[in-house]
Amino acid sequence: MPIWIDSDANLTRQWLRYEGNAEGLKIGADVLLPVEVYAESRALWDGHASRIGVELGPVDDPMRLHPWLSALGLIAVSFGAFTDGRGFSIGRLVRSRLGWRGPLLATGVLLPDQVPMLARCGFDRFELVDEEVARQARRLLLEDPVHALLRGAGAGGRSSLPGSESRRTVPAG
Repeated sequence: MPIWIDSDANLTRQWLRYEGNAEGLKIGADVLLPVEVYAESRALWDGHASRIGVELGPVDDPMRLHPWLSALGLIAVSFGAFTDGRGFSIGRLVRSRLGWRGPLLATGVLLPDQVPMLARCGFDRFELVDEEVARQARRLLLEDPVHALLRGAGAGGRSSLPGSESRRTVPAG
């Protein structure tokens, strides 16, 4: 069974995954849906008594979530392979362009040494394959000096690190 940890290296509560059959879901449970399932039947899920999360794949456009942000309790980004870096970019876009301040979960094929970099990209939840991988990731999160500064900045990833400010320039008056 996968283990979820947060960016402070604490164990955190898991959401139920929708696997194609809503009958098996407990009423009042928090449910994580593929973005396509949510898009096709939003009205049904928005009326659900629990919080709803959506999971983006490596080819999904995160900007499509914009009109639904207020209805979501979690955004997850799936990594299909540990060599596929698109999820890092998607996570950063969810934080910077969409302004998402809620939980951002990295799922799929993750290595423990990727977790500190995921945290630097704005992820604050990590789904890891087993207890040993979670233990290694927790240790790396706690030892990462850059992540320690980001952790103090909160879930939005805002930091006082040099170079973390916007690179956008404003023409002088």
